[in-house]
Amino acid sequence: MSGIAALPWARLKADGSIKVTGAAIVAGLVAQALTWIGGMAVMARWKGRGSLGGDFGFRIPAGGTLGWLAAGLGLALAVDVVLLAPIQRLAGNEHQAVADSIQHSHGLTFALFSIGVVVVAPVAEELLFRGILLRSLARRLPPAWAVLLGGLIFGLAHVIGDTSIGSFAALPALVGLGVFNGVLATRSGDLSRPILVHAGFNSLAVVSIIASR
Repeated sequence: MSGIAALPWARLKADGSIKVTGAAIVAGLVAQALTWIGGMAVMARWKGRGSLGGDFGFRIPAGGTLGWLAAGLGLALAVDVVLLAPIQRLAGNEHQAVADSIQHSHGLTFALFSIGVVVVAPVAEELLFRGILLRSLARRLPPAWAVLLGGLIFGLAHVIGDTSIGSFAALPALVGLGVFNGVLATRSGDLSRPILVHAGFNSLAVVSIIASR
């Protein structure tokens, strides 16, 4: 679905290869996330209690919003300083084509990218990984093992298919985010706090792009 949505925005280079544009990235990101959310809503309606909240723990954050956003941003900053920055320096500050495309995006494209990364993606991914996956694992495993395995799968899902050094350098952070949010979801029974932490974590990418211009 993401590939189909991104295709109209891609550009064909003179050598016949496809150029990944910022608009294509945004279209693919939003299409994938909305497909996940829509699919889970259908599952809840047909086989569950009829709502994302009742079946998967989705809740609109009510309190402590800034604190949980700050926690996610702080985790991302710590990881960037301790892990990513040193490894990127050793690797010659390797850049991915996707990152370069977003780096040069402006206006509506960049605004939609920011909303997708900070709002849409955290909601979709928390519903998928903590709403469905973690709850399924918890039915078969002790809570601690379910959280650890869910966090590992969450991290690996973000780096599989990406062979860049920076991607694998981020794996411990992604696993850590998955485990941390798994603990929050297990203790509270809802996804409001994990979504906020995830949004704060992702916001560093947007801030970094703005700061580097």
